[in-house]
Amino acid sequence: MRGRPSAQKNNTNTKHKKKKGTNNMSNNIPHIRNITGPEAAILLGEAPCTAVAEDRNIERSYVVDVRDPAEYEERHIAGAILLPLDTIEETAPSALPDKNAIIIVYCHSGHRAPVAAEILEGMGYTRLRVLGAMSNWTGATAIGSSASL
Repeated sequence: MRGRPSAQKNNTNTKHKKKKGTNNMSNNIPHIRNITGPEAAILLGEAPCTAVAEDRNIERSYVVDVRDPAEYEERHIAGAILLPLDTIEETAPSALPDKNAIIIVYCHSGHRAPVAAEILEGMGYTRLRVLGAMSNWTGATAIGSSASL
């Protein structure tokens, strides 16, 4: 019988530790959120606004393409800013001056966009939306180069 109360005591301690960790997590507000193509269109004003309250009142939004210049020239979201992943830390401050604006990040296959979002979050940007792959976008696209920073 002595083994049993000891095991129950360990279970109680484990449950308490998990609960404490859960409470800490609930206080954190995520700055990075994954979104779909239609949600991105809403945020950019290309579809009827049904966005969540936190996004609805933001006036400025940016679309950031983190691919290489050749990929961008082939096809990109109309109005997107080219900030290749390997230079984003140097180029973001001048290209994205409003750290509270919605920033929609995308790439070719969806692998670079979340990495870029994490870098931007570390730089103090607060409303990051990861579209992921270019193929998730169903709105207007453009071909050719644009001003990249």
